[in-house]
Formats: sequence, structure tokens, C-alpha cells
Amino acid sequence: MMQDDEVFYLSAVDLVSRYRAGSLDPASVAEAHFERIAAVDPKLNCYVTVTRERALERARASSERYRAGKPASTVDGVPFAAKDIF
Repeated sequence: MMQDDEVFYLSAVDLVSRYRAGSLDPASVAEAHFERIAAVDPKLNCYVTVTRERALERARASSERYRAGKPASTVDGVPFAAKDIF
């Protein structure tokens, strides 16, 4: 069984493999990341903008695509945070 914080250290390849196997889904991974941001960011102040609702909407859509066996891309559902220089 995976520890709660292990999801943060999985590679994109591992995440997608688990999405395809059904042992993880993009929506739960996104929720876990937002919980982590809420817990850690007040101390570190790493994020300028967090688009929680938009990201969760997209993660839920990704979860549906995996359940249907039709992910949109090879990295569908993998969390991403852009550095502020972009």
C-alpha cells in the first residue's frame, strides 16, 4: 500500500502507469497535491497563482478519459506547475 505522501514523488511515467491500471486517478492525485500546497505553501510561499477549481475540473475529465480507456495524451492527468518566468 502506498503511503499518502508517496504520490508527490512518483514520476510522470509511474503516475500514468497507475492511472492506466486504475490504482490511482488524476482527480485524487490533484486533490492530494492541493492539500500539500495548502499545508506547505504558507511557509514557503512558492505559488503566485493556484487555479484549484480549473485544475480539478480538468483532472476529473482526465479521470473519466482513463476510465473510458481514452486518455487525451501520454501525460494526461499528470500534475504540472509552471515557474513564474513563463
